[in-house]
Amino acid sequence: MKFHLCRLFILAIGVMLCLNVQADTERLRIAAIDAPPYIYNDNGQAKGILVDKLNAVSAQANLTYSIVFMPWVRAIRELYVGDVDVVMPVVKTPSREKFLRYAKYPLFSTDVALVSAVGAQVEYNGDISSLYGSTFAVVRGVSVGEQIDNLFLQGTITRVTVNDVPSAIKMIAAKRVDYIALPYVMARHYQSQINANIEVSKIPVANLAVYSAFSKDSKVPEELQRRWLEADHFLRERGEMDITEKNL
Repeated sequence: MKFHLCRLFILAIGVMLCLNVQADTERLRIAAIDAPPYIYNDNGQAKGILVDKLNAVSAQANLTYSIVFMPWVRAIRELYVGDVDVVMPVVKTPSREKFLRYAKYPLFSTDVALVSAVGAQVEYNGDISSLYGSTFAVVRGVSVGEQIDNLFLQGTITRVTVNDVPSAIKMIAAKRVDYIALPYVMARHYQSQINANIEVSKIPVANLAVYSAFSKDSKVPEELQRRWLEADHFLRERGEMDITEKNL
């Protein structure tokens, strides 16, 4: 009798473990980069229009998700080994395509604006050569567009690496660097929300398509990834995933 009870107990534990594993593989783990007003951490709660879009896709695909905010470098590391399933928002680059499977359509496209200190003796006139010799604060691991990224590599402009956008804003306000490059709506957000002595250029330095992307080493079964992407596609075809400056 005790033997049979022991076997039943072990079987029950096994079933519970299997159910937990199944639940884990059906919940997408999303690494989010703090990017207000698109998506941001408000006292531990994810907010922003991208969260609204995630909720719509989740309901359509009948899948659940969790969001963890983390620095870009950590997100890349965890995506690379499959500890998180999805990253957003992210720019597509050849090196990232080696370990990321991008959605067919971008989340949104955005002009990239230059942010500088009020009264600083720097001015972007639309000619990229006017930036030669300037210094940029750039969040570690983040791309600001192929053209500017190439100027960093060539040494034509100088890159100062920071951990996050607020740190870059502080460097701008203190005139320790000349520029930071941000999506236009993000730049205006920081200009209006933070009491910082900064101004935003009206002439874009680039235009970027911004995506969500699956880790190629995600532990979520491919069939569930397909369901998520098909739900996203379905809602986009109906115009329910459009993101513009007007709805931010």
